[in-house]
Amino acid sequence: MNDYRLFTQAHVKALNDSCTLVNEWADKKGWNDPKTPEQINIDHQIAALTIEIADSCREIEKIRKGWQVTLLYPRQELTDEQAADLAQMGLFVTEIAEAAEAVMFSKEYDDHCPELPAVEAEGADLFIRLCHFMGKRGMKLGDAVQVKHAYNTQRPHKHGKKA
Repeated sequence: MNDYRLFTQAHVKALNDSCTLVNEWADKKGWNDPKTPEQINIDHQIAALTIEIADSCREIEKIRKGWQVTLLYPRQELTDEQAADLAQMGLFVTEIAEAAEAVMFSKEYDDHCPELPAVEAEGADLFIRLCHFMGKRGMKLGDAVQVKHAYNTQRPHKHGKKA
């Protein structure tokens, strides 16, 4: 048996309630409205870029495995702390890329947790990585979400954007 603290039912309920709350807000702000042909075209453009990002994320996994890769952009001069933060943020992107691949390839269930839909499992991985990143730095995700959500509820329909 491990000595890790696990999520309780109260944690699970709070997270699920948060998803419901944000989705209700998204409905009111128009983010879940039926899409126009122009918005569908924008979605296709964003999807194409998402596929490119997912492809790039494969390079992150290669680096993590110690493989040699050719970088497309010159290396930036960063402090070790900046590099560590950006590397950990890169892992957020890999989880999003894995969710995107699950959609692109119609992957129904997760390989490691077959009781979970693949996209849902990758969303959980993203959340876990985000919590790790913020927790390591003493950041308060709950407080930040509360403030940002309150701000977003005051913004105009779709924040003035098309999609």
